[in-house]
Amino acid sequence: MKSGNSGQIRVIEAFLAVTVVFSAVIISSRIMEANIHKDVVDNNLARLGLNVLFILDQDGSLCNYIESRNWTGICEALKLLLPANVVFNVTIYDEDMKQINAEQIANGGIDGRNIVSIEYVCTNRDPRCFRYYVIHLCLAGAGL
Repeated sequence: MKSGNSGQIRVIEAFLAVTVVFSAVIISSRIMEANIHKDVVDNNLARLGLNVLFILDQDGSLCNYIESRNWTGICEALKLLLPANVVFNVTIYDEDMKQINAEQIANGGIDGRNIVSIEYVCTNRDPRCFRYYVIHLCLAGAGL
């Protein structure tokens, strides 16, 4: 190789190295943006689920549904309060952590990528006989 060409080769080598580094930075920033979006969607779903359960529990209707084993009522209330593109599945446990809902409380199959799981403790309002229930709510955002 001639000594006059070595400077040109070094410049080309430096240019290629800079191109590789900038490409890596751009690709990694795109991956980070996707992860941040997923975290925001998950946080919004979790907040939405807790708010819906709190609204149902405010006047005692959630516990009334559970104690009367009105699973259809819970399902219809959740369908009413949750957006149409949110799929849910509810499992209810008693004090001994035994599942008490024999039938499925859901509005479809949860197969989305954005799935959150929420646990909520609900108590009855009868001072003579204290009972509590653990509600496990899974939410999936379809199309989020």
